[in-house]
Parts: sequence; C-alpha cells; structure tokens
Amino acid sequence: MAVGWLVFLGAMAAAQDPQDEVRQAMNQYMAAALAQDGPAVAALLSEGTVATYDRFRGLALEADREELETLGPYELFSVLHLRHRLDGSEIRALSGRQLLIRSYDEGWNSKRALETVRDLGDAISMEVSIHGNQAELEMRIGDQALPPAFPLVLESGGWKVDMAAMFPHFDARLRQVIGDEGSGAEVLELLELATGTPPDPEIWKPLSDR
Repeated sequence: MAVGWLVFLGAMAAAQDPQDEVRQAMNQYMAAALAQDGPAVAALLSEGTVATYDRFRGLALEADREELETLGPYELFSVLHLRHRLDGSEIRALSGRQLLIRSYDEGWNSKRALETVRDLGDAISMEVSIHGNQAELEMRIGDQALPPAFPLVLESGGWKVDMAAMFPHFDARLRQVIGDEGSGAEVLELLELATGTPPDPEIWKPLSDR
C-alpha cells in the first residue's frame, strides 16, 4: 500500500510540473500548425493573439493607405495579406478567430521553422522559465540557442502560445529583408513571393470602398 501511494504521488507531481506543461503546450501548437488544424491552433493561442486578428480584420476593411503606412512591417504584411486573399464580403462574414483558423487551415503561415524543429527531433531541447502567469520557452541544440524564444501565458487553466508578443521579432526579421527604410512596395513584393500572385493595384484602398 505504501509503495502504491508513493508511486501515485510521484505520478501526480510529474503530471503537474509547470515546465512540462509549457513544453506540452508548445508541442501541441507545433503539431496542430504543421497539420494545418486551424481550430486546434486557435485553442492553443493566447487571447491577445486572437484579438490581433480582430484588429487585422478591421484594418483590412476600413484602413486607408495613410493609416496602413503607420503600421510595422509585419502588421502591414498581415493586413494586406487579408486583402490579397479575400474580398470584403468574405472578411465581413468572418470573425477574427475565424480568420485565424482559416489562415492555418489553408496554410497561409510559413511552416519552415516548425518543420526544422520537427526534423531535428530529439536533438532539440526546450528550456523553460516561468514568472507567474508568463513563461518563455527557448529551443536549444546542446549549448546553442535557436532564436526566437517563444512567450506563453497561462489563461483559462492552460498555457497558450502568445504569438502577438512576438510581433517585434517578426518586424525585425522583415526589416532584415526589406531594410529599415523599406516601403509598402517592398511589402507587396514579399506578398507576391509568399502567395505566387501579384497584388491588385487597388490593395491600398479600404475594402469598404470597393
């Protein structure tokens, strides 16, 4: 009986290790993204991340060129991407969460980094640091860190990947491609490269005006 009780306590402690829970959440997100399972991805992303898609939706419908050009390169790319992929009636019919789900279902988001992590398999370790309801997960090969670190937040009883907190990193990566003074023209070139089709010249006009 005593041995059985000790085994039970050990199993409970292992199951409740917060660092393992963070790793599990990250692994679940990567598996869902690679499988293009939009609903599963949405359930594993933070409320703040879902809210950004509501913001992108509103900007795609209503923002003019002057407003768009105040955005960082990643937000600008995301909004123009919506206008490039969908027409106004399609966007109006979808909530921000539904747009997020569709983007993963249809493979709009690059999976290259996740595929690299998957292919490296056991060579990858995940180092986790937790501060209250926030965590940071860093992937490593031996002593070498593989940036960026992934932020997660504890919401509704589970760890969620906070992709919105990574926007500064995404902006920095895009600026490496288009330069610090990169203009909307460079973003349109990236959009054509990502989708295989040239953007409509009307893409700068609010969808509500078309």
